[in-house]
Amino acid sequence: MRVIALSLSFILALGLASAKPAKADPPVADGSDAQAAPTAAAPTQVDAAPYVVTTPPKPAANAAPNSRPSDVNLAAEPTSFVVLPDPKKIRHPFFVGLTTGVAWANPNLQGLERQSLVGVSVGVQGGYVLSQRFTVGFEFLTIEKTVTRGGPLAAFSPLTAQAGCDSCVPPDPGGWIKKTTLFFGQLAPRFEYTPFGENGLFLGASAGLAVLQLVGPRAGFGGAFRTGYRFRVAKVLDFGVEAGAQGQAYQSGSVFMVSGHGVFRPHI
Repeated sequence: MRVIALSLSFILALGLASAKPAKADPPVADGSDAQAAPTAAAPTQVDAAPYVVTTPPKPAANAAPNSRPSDVNLAAEPTSFVVLPDPKKIRHPFFVGLTTGVAWANPNLQGLERQSLVGVSVGVQGGYVLSQRFTVGFEFLTIEKTVTRGGPLAAFSPLTAQAGCDSCVPPDPGGWIKKTTLFFGQLAPRFEYTPFGENGLFLGASAGLAVLQLVGPRAGFGGAFRTGYRFRVAKVLDFGVEAGAQGQAYQSGSVFMVSGHGVFRPHI
C-alpha cells in the first residue's frame, strides 16, 4: 500500500508541474530605456547619383502632426526641353511691297477715244499682317499709256508707230497739247484673305480714291478685286503673282481694267 501511495503522489506532482503556465517577458513601454533590436542595419551612405542631396525641406503646412520629416531631399536632375514657337504668332507683321505688270483698259471718258489700250502697271503697298489668314494695308496702283491726238479739239488715242521725218520742222512753243501720258491711279485700303495660311491662294479687295490724268487731273472713285498665289521665303520675303479686275468712275466717264502683276513684299 505504501508503494502505491508513493506512486500516486509522484504522478500528481508531475501533472501539476506540466500544467503551470510559462513566464512571459514583460512588455516594453514607449519611452522606456529598453530598445527593440533593429531588423536591418541603417545605411551609412546615401547614393545620390543621379540626384542631388540638399537640406531637408520645410514641412508642409498641412502635414500630419505625427509625420516624420525625411532625412534627405532627393531632387531629380533638371531635364532639357525645347520651347516650340507659337504657330499663331506673326514674327514680322509689317510689310512693304512692290508690284509691276501690264493692264488692259477699256475707257469711256470725255476727251479720249473709246477703244481698248494696254499699258504698264506699277504699284506700291504697305500694311500689317493680323494673322496667318488676314492682312490689311494700303496700296497705290497706277496704269500709264502714251496717247496722242490730231488737233486741239480732237480726242486722244493710243500712240501708234509712225514713219520718221527728217525734214519736219518742230512746232513753235505754246499752242495745244498733241501728245501726253494717260495716267490711271488708285489709292485705297486693301484687305486680303489667305484661306490656307501664309502660303498659297489669296483673295483681295480694295476701294478708295481714283485719279485720272489726261490734259488735266480728275478725281473719282475706284474699286478692285484680286486673286493670286504667293509663298514666303525665310519668313521675311513674299513672292507672288496676282490678277484682278478694277473699275473707276468719274464725273466725265468711267473705265474698266484687267491687270496682272508680280509681287515682291519684304516683311519687317
